[in-house]
Amino acid sequence: MAELNIYQRMLAAMKEIGAIKKDRKNQAQGYEYLSEEAVKTGVHQALVKHGILFKLSATDHEMIQREGVNRSGQPSVTTFSNMRFEWAFINADKGDDRINGIWVSSAADNSDKSHTKAITYAIREIFKSQFVISTGELDSDPDGETPEVMVRSVFPAPTSAVTFESDFGTAPVCPDGHGAMRLKHSAKNNSDFWGCTAYPNCKKTMPAKVAVSVPPTPPAPVDEAPESNILDEVPF
Repeated sequence: MAELNIYQRMLAAMKEIGAIKKDRKNQAQGYEYLSEEAVKTGVHQALVKHGILFKLSATDHEMIQREGVNRSGQPSVTTFSNMRFEWAFINADKGDDRINGIWVSSAADNSDKSHTKAITYAIREIFKSQFVISTGELDSDPDGETPEVMVRSVFPAPTSAVTFESDFGTAPVCPDGHGAMRLKHSAKNNSDFWGCTAYPNCKKTMPAKVAVSVPPTPPAPVDEAPESNILDEVPF
């Protein structure tokens, strides 16, 4: 019998894996979800049996920190990690026989686990997509519900009030009038910088330590939609 190539091995593994039921419940929002553990357990034996190696490599990582208040009313810092991965399923008997792809994953955490969560999500979703793993429930279908459309509140462009030296404490104002900028981290240059919250429509940046302007308190928002922009910040 001829040796199976990677596509034939993937198909054989797919037949064995089948559907995997949701096994966990989110404590904060109450919805059920399919855990990384369930997906890995369901896929692992099939990969080993059919001689398939899985490889995941991070190629880019952006980390953003935002200050806020937790449910107890205490100050907190949330870290967001945006990561880009290259993945591959490899024929264990012939290393150059493989299936390659790219995956982008994002996650948030109030301690130091945002990058670990992003990796976990990436592995789970790559396995689900490549082996077409169903949870057997209708709510897995993106057309099963219509999300509420959120419209960004409109503020007049802020004006400067006080100027001083910033050390990550106060965000500078975008020179194009998009409000306070966001602190970002460049994995490529291993440095922090201020970026506009309207990115990619606005690509203005500033060094992390610059003389900045503190905007006065804005007036109450006017609930009207911009002419062509829907909320461009989606929670992770």
